[in-house]
Amino acid sequence: NLDDGVTFDIKNVTKIMDEMEYQGIRLSLEACMSGMTTAIKIDISTGDVITPRAIEYNYRLMLEEKSIKLWSYNLETVLAEKIQTILSRGVLNTRMRDFYDVYLLKILYDKNIDKDILKKAFGETCNYRGTDNLIEDGINVLKLIENNQEMITLWKRYQQKYEYARDIKFENIMDVLKKIILEL
Repeated sequence: NLDDGVTFDIKNVTKIMDEMEYQGIRLSLEACMSGMTTAIKIDISTGDVITPRAIEYNYRLMLEEKSIKLWSYNLETVLAEKIQTILSRGVLNTRMRDFYDVYLLKILYDKNIDKDILKKAFGETCNYRGTDNLIEDGINVLKLIENNQEMITLWKRYQQKYEYARDIKFENIMDVLKKIILEL
């Protein structure tokens, strides 16, 4: 107990990464402070490949003028995992958040992305997850996704649900994904 006026209630605990050797969990929490409530989700896992290694991230606190250090994935590994998930699930993917995340990370942080590390991270992620063929099949999979009416409909639903995605066209996301795959 920090006696800081913040309380956390666990709302849900779910398994994640069912297909992996080491499963993880997702904690859904509700944080309360001075009558304000916010939802927080924390994924806890082990066994993932982080290429080249985890980084120490300085996380700026919202209510204090300081930061805390957290161990985190590097940007290239985050992108590699999301791209691998998009390609491996193909037209059966329902995780539009991964499409949004890849698009946004590429647009906002393109200059910070080390292309060699991304290529290595993608290869190691595919190898670890047993999907080495994705490296060669990437563009073909993206074409199937891009022309699939169900995927387009899922994106439109995502846009309706999340205002931050409303101005992003599915074609633009697919163009960014194709560009990344060609760089790999």
